[in-house]
Amino acid sequence: MSDVIRAGASLRVGDTVPFGRYRQGDGNRPKDVRPLLWQVLDVADGRALLITKQAINVKWYHKSSRRVTWERCTLRTLFLNGRFLDAAFRPAERRRILVTAVRADRNPKYDADPGTDTQDRIFLLSASEAERYFDSRTARQCCPTDYARYRGANSWGPYHESFSDCCWWWLRTPGCTNKYAMGVDLGGDIRYAGQDVRSNGNCVRPALWLRLT
Repeated sequence: MSDVIRAGASLRVGDTVPFGRYRQGDGNRPKDVRPLLWQVLDVADGRALLITKQAINVKWYHKSSRRVTWERCTLRTLFLNGRFLDAAFRPAERRRILVTAVRADRNPKYDADPGTDTQDRIFLLSASEAERYFDSRTARQCCPTDYARYRGANSWGPYHESFSDCCWWWLRTPGCTNKYAMGVDLGGDIRYAGQDVRSNGNCVRPALWLRLT
């Protein structure tokens, strides 16, 4: 399978496409770097919104348990638009990833500060986008790669009493306070109160807008 989406490719919502490469093996397979698979969420004006089919890593939302917004969190500044962007994509691929105006969405149930809008190549979905682009709990459920599971992907709680093949994945919207961030739980429910920004085991599903022309 080629890991390049050709310029001018005709994509449709719901397609699965390869783009970039990233480690996907567990601790016994440190060199298992394979094409990343992405789900097409939207196509408009010669560009496509993509999100990884699986959770690709386990990361804190922020490096410390303190008040933070999406604009300043280390998941955005150090990982998504730093280490991940550099590791997963060749220079020619990076040039096709559009700089996107990412809105600082408010939590509809809590009065946490959303911060200010950002300009990002790689980002997380907001709560409203997770509702818009996935039409059911089942559609929002996500399984981790072997690498994310090896890194400690959360496949148990806190909202479930049994283990699951699925995992919790972060959203960029703040939770009940700015020490918490929202996410999607194992059953595909959006959790508005969120979890502590330094919670262990929570997974990452990067999203991006890709230039097709």
